[in-house]
Amino acid sequence: MSSAVLLEIKLLKERLHALEALVERERGSSDASASASGAGVTAPGPHAQPHSHGELHAAAVHTHAPLVRPAAPPAVPHSLPVPMGATRVVMHEIVMPHEVDAVGVCFGGQVLKWIDLCAGMSAKSLARRPCVTASVDSVHFLKPCRLGMVVIVAAMVNRTFNSSMEVGVRVEAEDMRTGVRAHSCSAYLTFVAAREGARGGADRASAATAPLAVSTDAVGTG
Repeated sequence: MSSAVLLEIKLLKERLHALEALVERERGSSDASASASGAGVTAPGPHAQPHSHGELHAAAVHTHAPLVRPAAPPAVPHSLPVPMGATRVVMHEIVMPHEVDAVGVCFGGQVLKWIDLCAGMSAKSLARRPCVTASVDSVHFLKPCRLGMVVIVAAMVNRTFNSSMEVGVRVEAEDMRTGVRAHSCSAYLTFVAAREGARGGADRASAATAPLAVSTDAVGTG
């Protein structure tokens, strides 16, 4: 065997010994930290009842599982303008048999309910507190929503004031067999942001409750 090969074997053995020493040091430090953390734990007495398998498994999971805090949802501070697109809410509803009249057309009151619900969620996404409906502009039904159709309700804050905001809503009816959509109606609703802890009535809030919504796109009759 040549001297070069013997030298290479010697170097490999030295590296192996160094790695083994490093592993032993790491193992010793982990054992010391584990004993220090368990120093305050009281050992069970001789008459202690044994734990069940489920309890032991839960304890093991609790001991070794890392603490992961849920991430907070991204939000725009109240002091900054909020893009109108951030307040856009879209709902999809199927017209069911109990929601139509004798000729298979969805009740107007049911459509108004969906409009108010979708607009309310849009207003709350901007105010970040409870909002109450103050007024609804006149609603003209252009096309009927018939039995089995999908009703698409889109709402977005179009304008803000001190403690109130205007929400535009557009309703479309889609025939699931053909995929054709028709503009059913549009509406404009005014919502008032309520104070924290308000139990009833349109308890008006401060101007900071309704941040400024800025954009060029608005939902409505367009």
